[in-house]
Amino acid sequence: MNARRMRSLLHRQAGAGLPLGLVRWAAMAVAGLGGASPGTAQSLYLEVQGDRSTFNEALADDRLTGFGAAGSARWDGGTWEVEGEVAWRSMSPAAEDRDGSVTFLSGGVRGRYAVWRTLSVELGWESRTADPQFAAQDLGMALLGLHYGTQLTSLADLWVRGAAIPFSSFNGGGEASIGIGLGMGLRVGPPTAAWRAVLEYGFRRIDRTVRDVDVPIQVEGIRIGVEYAVF
Repeated sequence: MNARRMRSLLHRQAGAGLPLGLVRWAAMAVAGLGGASPGTAQSLYLEVQGDRSTFNEALADDRLTGFGAAGSARWDGGTWEVEGEVAWRSMSPAAEDRDGSVTFLSGGVRGRYAVWRTLSVELGWESRTADPQFAAQDLGMALLGLHYGTQLTSLADLWVRGAAIPFSSFNGGGEASIGIGLGMGLRVGPPTAAWRAVLEYGFRRIDRTVRDVDVPIQVEGIRIGVEYAVF
């Protein structure tokens, strides 16, 4: 967030009934906790989204599809940025001749450090748990890659990410070589507004083997929601 938008949001919060001094104090406190240098603009964003996902394990015929909801918080300290999220999904077999549904709970945390302009190195961890009767599908993975963001216009920002998955764990057993994770997102809204619309796409592919049998895992999803700049 640039300095102009930061000042605009501070005055908006004050106009809404919060003392401007209190808002500024909160911003400086978060900046201090993040280790940012004095004068560096700090931003905190909260986001809620609807989610449409597909999950393939081994065969395309075993594909699960479903909807869910997600929430996230993102702290932007300029050079450093940290993001955490939680999501809930209810998924059912895509094949019409199969019954049953699975509920997944997932979470993740990512940290990134800017190495050149808006290009950052990103490190993260994601995990997913299923209903107890489907606990074999529990999954955890580490991601290491790059994140790049750019301002398309005064109303829209675009980001893309690509990562290797050097480590993954499976409750149902098995092992995997290095996987891949891809993603992109678009944020649209007036530059001085606290609210923005968000559209995101994510993809994960892990080539797992169990007792020398290929059991690949592929997950992809689309999210749409809103983001609110707290400060």
